[in-house]
Amino acid sequence: MKVTTLDRAKVSIVTQHPFFASILMKRQLIEDETIPTAAVDQRNQIYINPTWFNTLSVDEIVFVLAHEIGHVIGQHASRRGARQPKKWNIAGDAWINDMLKAAGIGQPIKGCVDITGSKDCTVDEIYNTLPDNPDGDGPGGTGDDLIERGSPLTAEEATRIDAETRVEIAQAAQAAKAQGKMPTALAKIIADLIDPGTPWYD
Repeated sequence: MKVTTLDRAKVSIVTQHPFFASILMKRQLIEDETIPTAAVDQRNQIYINPTWFNTLSVDEIVFVLAHEIGHVIGQHASRRGARQPKKWNIAGDAWINDMLKAAGIGQPIKGCVDITGSKDCTVDEIYNTLPDNPDGDGPGGTGDDLIERGSPLTAEEATRIDAETRVEIAQAAQAAKAQGKMPTALAKIIADLIDPGTPWYD
């Protein structure tokens, strides 16, 4: 069986980044050539363009997969609401990329969204600082997207997905801490996602 660059990247995530591995391994990566690079839908499913992935290095794929998981944990696709899609995606990209760079996860894609200090803000706050109807993909486009597939989420589905995602984040954080591989740069961010009222060191 041929071992692909994607396979190697998955192994790297499992061995080096257990927080992201815990969430990634619960999902099938859905191949879709109609997507330019990668995407997450409103049900937190991850889509990838296999042709584009074949152009990336192992470390770049690690970054991209961790980036898409960032959209999952932030529930960016389901939380977009009536916001401008491109502007909201740029805000989410900025928050994720700044977090990944601080934690030293993979190799950022050339030209990816790069707004220093974004990890210390909420995606909503970043969104409010961006211009309306931005051209391109913002300050260094990534080309990934937040998409809608299938039927719209019902209120009941949205509540369930929110609860399940918080459980996933908590389990992933516990796994990473147990292995001593929970980056300090991620600890407070993840704790705030689980429960804004809980100090990260608890």
